[in-house]
Amino acid sequence: MSIDNCSQQQKTQTKTTSKSTLSAYYQIDRTTLNKWLILFCTDIFGDEKTIINLRNFTDLQIGKIKEKLGLEPQFYWKKDLIKIAETDYKTIRDNIKLFPQTYGISENDYRSLSKFPPKIAQRIINALG
Repeated sequence: MSIDNCSQQQKTQTKTTSKSTLSAYYQIDRTTLNKWLILFCTDIFGDEKTIINLRNFTDLQIGKIKEKLGLEPQFYWKKDLIKIAETDYKTIRDNIKLFPQTYGISENDYRSLSKFPPKIAQRIINALG
């Protein structure tokens, strides 16, 4: 078998998942997915430009993304966090400002999101007790 045939065979055997499929998994649009990937997954892809230009992800990348964003196929609105944690916006914001490592998100990133990945939402809810 020639080298060209081997590389062609590897390409067909490598399974990829589209950005649209991943956004549908989390029940969000591609814009929100891009924002999540930029905020929480730049260590996987290197930089913002690479994330925006990507159309498909390998299984290895999908595994790493789900590890960072959460396995649960849903998102949480900011108002959901308030209800579940039985608190208010200011309390969450102030706590995140004081302890960003505990919550897994910075205050500016918290302010910029209205929909939260499941893993980050759970960290916020659990930290607020």
